[in-house]
This record gives sequence, C-alpha cells and structure tokens, in this order.
Amino acid sequence: SALGVAGNASFGDNNKAIFGAGSDLQIYHDGSASYISDQGTGNLFIQGGNFRVQNPAGTETYILANENAEVKLYYDNAAKLATTNTGVNITGTVTADGLTVSSGATFDGGDTTIDFSLGTGRFNTPNSFVFTVDDDSNSADQAVYFRSNAGQEVATFKENGDISFYEDTGTTAKFFWD
Repeated sequence: SALGVAGNASFGDNNKAIFGAGSDLQIYHDGSASYISDQGTGNLFIQGGNFRVQNPAGTETYILANENAEVKLYYDNAAKLATTNTGVNITGTVTADGLTVSSGATFDGGDTTIDFSLGTGRFNTPNSFVFTVDDDSNSADQAVYFRSNAGQEVATFKENGDISFYEDTGTTAKFFWD
C-alpha cells in the first residue's frame, strides 16, 4: 500500500527510512554520520541526467557528471580529472606506481621532465632531449645505454665522457671516443 506524506517526514537519530521487503535500502543518521545504505542484493543506482556531489552549502563540487558528456573529479573545487570525448584530461601532477603507454606519448610545451630510476629525461625545447644520469647509486659505471629491441648495444655514453658506437652484433665498439 502507498503512504502519502504531505510535508516533511522527520526521523530521530538511528531511526531509518527503510525500503524493500528485506529492509534493502536504508537512509538514516546515527547522531554523528549520515548513511544511504544498500543492504540488499543487486546494485544501488543513482539516476539523473546531471549529477553533482557537493558540500552541504552547495558551493563546492566534489564530483560532476553530465549525461552524454564529461565526468569530473575535483580537489578543493578545482577540476583535477575530467573525461572527454577523446580520453581524459588531468590537471596537476600524476603520481603512479606504474605507467603503460600503448600507442605513444606527446610532450608539448615548455620544459617537460621524466624521472627514471637512475636519471631524468627532459624535453626542454621542441628539438632536444636531455638525459641526465644521477650519481645517487655511487656506481663507477654510470652510463646511458642505447640498445636494440633484441638487447644489443647500439651506443654507450659514460659518465666519464667515453662514447662507444657498436657494430651490428652489439658486442664490439667499432667507434670509441676516450
């Protein structure tokens, strides 16, 4: 049977608005936190053409989703991750445990730095790439190696200034600058 409510329905702390034959959906406040709790089987759907999660005053957005358009995640009311029709846009620094790029990467504009385990690569103009080997490991054999897909040496640039270019098997330096 249907229950009609004209006006507000007030519930005290720990009193729940319960929906479903098995108390599947519960909405309540326990005195210190508020809950929308799906206790049943299946999914909890929140449906709407445009969706916002905001602070209580409605002045700061945490999550924004628009039908047939973008989804954005915010930090302090500033969009940091946004889906687009071609992928995603990230504003700020990306910190990740790993990165796989399946079809290429583009670095545009200004001074772009890539940190590697023992060095940094830096695109500082559209026409140059600088790779620096850090000396943190205290290894006497600091070098930048260029290897083929098969792992053969193509060229080696050592920290002491030695440069080697290898023959096609990658075992013997055919041109060596000491």
